[in-house]
Amino acid sequence: MIQSLIDEQGAWFEAEMDKILRRMRNVINSQLNVFTRQGGNLLNTTDNMELTSQMYLNLTRALNEAGYTQLIANVQAKENDLLRHLRDNRPRGAVPISFTAVTKQKIAAMNNIFNNQFAGVGEQAMRQISGIILDSVSRGGAIDATLRHINDVLDTNFKRYAVTYMNTSRGNFIQDVEYAFASEYDGEPFWEYQGPDDDVTRPACQVGLGIDADASYPNAPFYTDEERIRFESETAEERMYNCRHDFILITERYYKENIGG
Repeated sequence: MIQSLIDEQGAWFEAEMDKILRRMRNVINSQLNVFTRQGGNLLNTTDNMELTSQMYLNLTRALNEAGYTQLIANVQAKENDLLRHLRDNRPRGAVPISFTAVTKQKIAAMNNIFNNQFAGVGEQAMRQISGIILDSVSRGGAIDATLRHINDVLDTNFKRYAVTYMNTSRGNFIQDVEYAFASEYDGEPFWEYQGPDDDVTRPACQVGLGIDADASYPNAPFYTDEERIRFESETAEERMYNCRHDFILITERYYKENIGG
């Protein structure tokens, strides 16, 4: 099941992020050790302000050296595993996927978007840390409190946002591949909404899966293209992050067999 592959990739990504964060903590501690301090406080001196002005560039460089840029590249390689799975393990009734030159071009464009988003998460965290250091130097703040705030950014903001984006991007990638393929499909598109049913399945997805009846979608989890578009529009906010469910392109015959047509 593709969800198992996604879960495996998510666990791998989180473990790699932990390694990067350990390296970044060491770098930040080393850089702060150069600052002039007194009684455990950073001082507002010309030298300290000069060091602070260079901090964002130093941190972004250190983040690259810690392996974040390479991790993003490795995520793209993991997407190739998802593509192979989508091609080689189509569920019953699904239209076989063939990746034309146009489809590959669309997938490459999606990869660029995902990569830029991942990079942006790291850059934003480095800006936050630079701001914390600037604030601390400006007011002569305690180094211990400064480090606590920095660790909060690394763990709560940077890691959490990066892992959330990783998980969200897997589902988005799978769905976008289906849509890129469907745009070249020579036939009327029909869809099946697929994904796990467990104690964290959202109410919207319970409707999508046909577990909770909704008169607006009497044939769920099977959808016409119009119904699929309407469902996505109505549930977009609830399904925005970490949704584990996707629409899979199915044949018209399979659709009609399952709705009694």
